Amino acid sequence: MSLDGDEDELAYNVTLDFDAADDYDNLTDISETNIKTFLNAVKSKINTEVDGTDYEGADIKGKAVDNDKSGYYVKYNGSTYTYSWDD
Repeated sequence: MSLDGDEDELAYNVTLDFDAADDYDNLTDISETNIKTFLNAVKSKINTEVDGTDYEGADIKGKAVDNDKSGYYVKYNGSTYTYSWDD
């Protein structure tokens, strides 16, 4: 996971590796509900970590990318999710 940004906007990037996964072959195998839950948990953790800092009010956006198939990704712009395989 990487995190970049400033006091106004933070952006995270989570790379998921499915090589040793038992249940999923790639990002497209995970339900949209589970992806949203995961990305919301990442955002929540970031909010907890920046609480009380200069970054506390920053908008948080992010992306989850399949490590082996980088064409599979989900972007979160702060309010909606975009799935690369729906394009």
